[in-house]
Amino acid sequence: MEKTSKLNEKNIPEAYCILLIEDDDDDVFIFRNMLAETVDFYFKLEVTSRLSDARQKLEEFSFDIILMDLNLPDSHGLETLKAVQAESGMVPIVVITGLSDKTMGILAVKEGAQDFLVKGEISGNLLARVIAYSVERKKTEAMIKTSLKEKEILLKEIHHRVKNNLQVISSLLNLQSRYILDSHDLMMFKESQNRIRTIAMIHEKLYRSEDFSHINFSEYIQGLASDLFNTFKVDREKIHIEIDVKALALGIDRAVPTGLIINELLSNSLKYAFPPGFAGTKKISVRYTRCDDREGELIV
Repeated sequence: MEKTSKLNEKNIPEAYCILLIEDDDDDVFIFRNMLAETVDFYFKLEVTSRLSDARQKLEEFSFDIILMDLNLPDSHGLETLKAVQAESGMVPIVVITGLSDKTMGILAVKEGAQDFLVKGEISGNLLARVIAYSVERKKTEAMIKTSLKEKEILLKEIHHRVKNNLQVISSLLNLQSRYILDSHDLMMFKESQNRIRTIAMIHEKLYRSEDFSHINFSEYIQGLASDLFNTFKVDREKIHIEIDVKALALGIDRAVPTGLIINELLSNSLKYAFPPGFAGTKKISVRYTRCDDREGELIV
């Protein structure tokens, strides 16, 4: 180790393994001296002057942080950052820029660097603070990502189980309906099945969506209408459905009641709007217009 003192063992890692990618020997000397003066942590420093050598170092060692100049003999600008990011995984990167190149440092942060330092404006205390904060921020980001991933998996499983349970209930109603002779009672069973399937379809859409919190409502209405057409044995040559719903993402709190309303309106249209043996073709239109963030207008 190149440093033999540390402050708080509870809050500061025992040592940082640092990769410095810098092709200017004078700057390497300055960084090495500033690191040697810090009392904040132990450190082990690996230095390389080329991107190709940096890739080799990243294969050989496990680093806690990377300090890097963007302009190297074999790579320049943000492409250097992207190349190192591709090889370094979750290792935090601090970019080193010249006095006349602060804009590049800001762009590097936008591309995923933790921070940037300007040559000529760096002190030992600033360098130590940036290193410590960058490492801890990256650890916090990793913890948050892990926590979100776990919650996504749990939420996905919940939607999947709810969907399956609703499908079981729908199947049980279907089995029971086979023993019902009264047409009115049979229709009540079918309507109950349709309502349950309406909710089940929402959970299925959420289960298959990327964020598990919103569904593509236009696709949902298409699927709901197709399901109802099958339930009521609609002649698709004579009855067409026209759906005019712009790209719309709804959360479960709005999707379920809206879906049930559309289910009722479409069901009533299919049951009562078309007399048996009617001539020609008919059309059912579904149009949803969003008025603002809280309200929308649904017309069937």
